[in-house]
Formats: sequence, structure tokens, C-alpha cells
Amino acid sequence: MKTYGYCDENGTLLFQVVRFEPKGFRQRRPDGRGGWIWNLKDTRRVPYLLPHLVKAVAAGETIYVPEGEKDVDNLRAIGFAATTNPVAARNGAASIPNTCVVPMSWCYPTITLMVANMVIK
Repeated sequence: MKTYGYCDENGTLLFQVVRFEPKGFRQRRPDGRGGWIWNLKDTRRVPYLLPHLVKAVAAGETIYVPEGEKDVDNLRAIGFAATTNPVAARNGAASIPNTCVVPMSWCYPTITLMVANMVIK
């Protein structure tokens, strides 16, 4: 199991996407008592790693938007600014706030660390 935290602009955890092996995903939000509620109901949807995204946009960086959190983490590991949405394959850019769209570039749906390394060379 792997978890990906989605935080507001100030770094407060709003919800997590939980990846189960071999490849299943569910979302959960904190219940305020140290546990989890396994739905998002009225939870604010934000892009993955929003605090980093806000800084990257302010710095004029190009933002890459691959399909999932794992690909975002791989891109960030080699120095690119990146984000995605929860359940990105179904939602596209729908939950990326308009204030974060400039400048923005799109990646192919799935990009691996190996492919990203080849692009840099």
C-alpha cells in the first residue's frame, strides 16, 4: 500500500489517495480523531502537491501533468515541477485551479523515471 497526500496551499492534509497492490485506488480523508473516512464527500479537491505547485507557478516554471502521483514523484525526483489530480485518468485537468494554469504543459499519460531521464539527455 502507498499513500499520496493532497494538501491545501498551507500544507494542511485534505485527503489521501491510497494505492493498493496490484493496482487499486481509493480515497480517504482525516476524521479529525486520528482515523480515516473512506470517501471525499464535500472535501475540497486540489492538485497533488499543491504547495509545491503554487511555488513553481510563481517562479514561472513549466508544470508537467502526467496521469498519476507515481509519475509526478518520478518527474520531481529529476527536477521537474509536476502535479496531477486524484483519479487523473477520469478527471483530466478539471480540478486544477485556474490560478495555477499559467504556465502549464501536459505530459503523455504515463511517464516513467527511465523515460524522463531519456528526455533530459
